[in-house]
Amino acid sequence: MSKIITMDDLIDYLKIPDFTQKVDQEIITIKITREQSFQEKTILLKDFPRENKEVNISQTFFMDANNVAYNRYILRGNSYYKNVSYDRDERVFTDAHFQEPLVEVTIPEEIYNGGFQFFINPNNQLVGLVEVVHADNSKDYISFNPSNFSLFNEKTYHYTNVYGEKASENLGISVASLNASVHRFPILSKRLGDRNPYQLSYYYKKDANKMLPSFLLDEDEIPMIALRISFKTLSGALSFLNETIFNFYNEVNDFRSKWRHRFLERVGYHITPVANKSNLKDRKALIYQIPEALYFVFYNKASLWAAVETLASGNITDILGTNEEDLLLKLLKILYHRYTHKYKNKQDVGREVVEEKELVYVREQNNEYLKKLLTVKADNKTLLQKLVDGLDGEQFKAYVYFIWSIWKNSSYANSNPKTNKLIEITEESPVLLDYRSDKTLGFHYDNAKINWEGSKAKIDLSVRVKVGTKEVPELVNVGYGEPKSRFIDTGRTEKVDDYQTLQYSYHPFSPILVKDSKNAGFILKEQNKEEGSLSTKLPAFLLYANDQTAFWENVFTGVEYAVDIVTTVSGVGNLIKVGRLVKLLNKGKTLLYKTKQVTSAIKTVKAAAGAIEVSSGTVNTLLKLTSANDTELGKSISEYLFYLEMVALVGEVSVFLKGKLQKSAKEIVENPKFTKSLDNLVKKGELKVSEKDLVKKEIEKVGGINAKIEDFFKRIKKKGKPIKEIFISDIVKQLKNVTPQGTLIARALDKDDIRRKILDPLSFKAYAQHYSGGKVEHVERISAFEYDGIMFFRETTDVDKFFNEIVHEGTHALDRINDIMEDYDQLYERTKNLVYNGRNVGGYIKELTLDQLVEFRARYFEREFQIVTKQNPDFMTFKEMIKFIKKEY
Repeated sequence: MSKIITMDDLIDYLKIPDFTQKVDQEIITIKITREQSFQEKTILLKDFPRENKEVNISQTFFMDANNVAYNRYILRGNSYYKNVSYDRDERVFTDAHFQEPLVEVTIPEEIYNGGFQFFINPNNQLVGLVEVVHADNSKDYISFNPSNFSLFNEKTYHYTNVYGEKASENLGISVASLNASVHRFPILSKRLGDRNPYQLSYYYKKDANKMLPSFLLDEDEIPMIALRISFKTLSGALSFLNETIFNFYNEVNDFRSKWRHRFLERVGYHITPVANKSNLKDRKALIYQIPEALYFVFYNKASLWAAVETLASGNITDILGTNEEDLLLKLLKILYHRYTHKYKNKQDVGREVVEEKELVYVREQNNEYLKKLLTVKADNKTLLQKLVDGLDGEQFKAYVYFIWSIWKNSSYANSNPKTNKLIEITEESPVLLDYRSDKTLGFHYDNAKINWEGSKAKIDLSVRVKVGTKEVPELVNVGYGEPKSRFIDTGRTEKVDDYQTLQYSYHPFSPILVKDSKNAGFILKEQNKEEGSLSTKLPAFLLYANDQTAFWENVFTGVEYAVDIVTTVSGVGNLIKVGRLVKLLNKGKTLLYKTKQVTSAIKTVKAAAGAIEVSSGTVNTLLKLTSANDTELGKSISEYLFYLEMVALVGEVSVFLKGKLQKSAKEIVENPKFTKSLDNLVKKGELKVSEKDLVKKEIEKVGGINAKIEDFFKRIKKKGKPIKEIFISDIVKQLKNVTPQGTLIARALDKDDIRRKILDPLSFKAYAQHYSGGKVEHVERISAFEYDGIMFFRETTDVDKFFNEIVHEGTHALDRINDIMEDYDQLYERTKNLVYNGRNVGGYIKELTLDQLVEFRARYFEREFQIVTKQNPDFMTFKEMIKFIKKEY
């Protein structure tokens, strides 16, 4: 395997390998029989029977005549046998059970500790498997070689914490000296008094039964722990385990084998006290990182409901603090998991471990869970309603559909008034409701008015329904064009539709049946609904949730029609709930907090009109500056944030909204007080210099203020900014449209088809020597190289030279991923028509070797880039460049 030099290398080395994209790779299988021939057979991974199950086996065991394996146990001098079975056969046998004596089988050391995985087929027969290309990459074991760590020097681990911020820890790393197979699943321990108390220990496979907390030696003076990684915080250790283990295995039953069970049990042991007894701050950090496989540690459901209540109180938002919306959803799912799963403890090597079983019938558990949503209160509202009102965007939809799915399999959903024991179904809360909704010109409307007072457990609903026709006097307006209308009775009558308003009162979980054919505009469509179904059964609270969604979508539509928002509300009347929006607008910034999508706005919103990309840091900074809303700058910022919210809520960037955003962004950037205000935040310690630069850069980008690349070089040099701090998005932006080749490289970088790594001088030298096989002379003279589609750069390189090298090494990377690097004919065909001084370069390159032609292409495009960006080219003439290439390559 490759050398482990950086933290990314370490994580790639330790994480569960992805076999899903290796179906065409060859594997070696070994049939394990009592003859002990261990014959190898090479097959494709896709041909390995999927029904085979992975098992943990001892190196020595016994086999019967049918090649079924048994483990022997000695009790009071008698031998007892338990078979290694496909279906976990619990029976125990004596020697008398077998017609032929059992044969003792020992798996050779090179197989047992050689990175093999062991499987069992439905006939209880064993087979070993190892992947040919990645023998060190089995799911349970790593082929450990200490020499691979000889150049490892980056010991800072970066991860995202509960506040959505980048956190880092300096890790302790200890490496043993033995080259052997190692368990991929580490054992977590806590060493009191250490600066980094939380330790992940990767044990040698041969020492599986000697789980010890430190580097103790066995009888042969051989260490039992190959690798130990120490963390300062439990959150850091959990984040690392998410990246290496839990992102791949996320259910308790993925950890049935003995060693995996030990791994999970030890992690659970250390987080259980924090999960159930610590203060909310500690629990938040834990909940943010915890995977589903560890939900079982939350045994205190009352404590979890209390945490939900606390988080739901006040404004629920992911801005300027904890990721509360995500935490609330995760807490609710953890709680539901606890209601619907049973756990039992079992003994394993003298230690209790957990086995999880999902309940088949969960109706009663669902009833209890839904009841809690009505009895727990936050801000004097039921938790059910508080979260409908408080959650937004994707979190809002996820919550509504989550509760709806639970409701469907609860007693609340029973629409029979005689058998529904949880709620009363009366004439005031009928199951069949003549509810109608539609959408016209982008506006949602319906025939209902819905009101839900948070402190009450009832939803008041009135529907306006047609009951027939009636005759009324025919009136004519004779005051047309005058200040006031004047009607006269013509003496005739006309028929008009007769409507009646019906008043109802529903329990939030009352079942309601609405006809789909009458509700073309109903927004919250039922998921996984059977085709051809004419109606939808839903809980009453869902009509309220749909009403909230329709309100906001109508706001967006008003903005899309480029009409002043308040005037729009006044104009469309009953299509939009006027009072609600005016009330929000009168509160100033309340609207800006409506959704996580706007205040975080992390993901790029894409559409044909272009893309708007603004980080949460930029939004948070701008919000700090809106306090000056009586100034021109404050007004511009408020306007920008308002339209950004409309973008986030609409879900795409229309031409109209993009124009509004660009106009307000340009006003912000061109206001001289903007930079001064940012500088003041820096002085107060509320903003870092790097964050200030990012804010300016992002607003400039939205405002369409594009500087030339040479101006970009000047700014970077003036600030003394190292190339490691240049964002990949900036590299892509600056490279695009400078030269055709630069644009191709920018696109490949943006799509992650090719990648770049910027290394400190020591790491750069190590990589260069490693990938060249030690053949590179005078490494200190080079500032970049390319290997396997990855560009490596020395971090001390100047910014202009850095971009030159991106074009140079990016050309190599593109040629490699396009599979033409080793094909002289294709390289020549793609190169011969390049132009120099008005002539094709075919005459210059026809005598070049393959290596020289590869280098020519990189030098040509680099020189072109240097000229366009007004730099002094490395070679003034083509003859100089050709002469240099022939000499050096």
